[in-house]
Amino acid sequence: MILNTISPKNLILFGIFETLGEDAYNIDKDNLMVTATVNIAFNVTSIEEKISSVNQKIDNLEEMSDISDEVKENMRDSYLEVLEVLTVMREKLK
Repeated sequence: MILNTISPKNLILFGIFETLGEDAYNIDKDNLMVTATVNIAFNVTSIEEKISSVNQKIDNLEEMSDISDEVKENMRDSYLEVLEVLTVMREKLK
């Protein structure tokens, strides 16, 4: 899914460009470098709640008889990717 297409480094750059004002980062095109100082507040409990929510969505996929197995598998793959990201965040922030 997205992590198979866009690298974590590129996602970080996207986050910097989308979240911070232009005065919060510098782009050095000669050295191909972006510098930024960021402070990001986090809440481990909300990350754990999101993990539980995504796990519940995975569990509920089997009960969804109105969608095809292929669609379920695609949804499961997307949910597993979200779990991967959230788990890394939770483990680093604990």
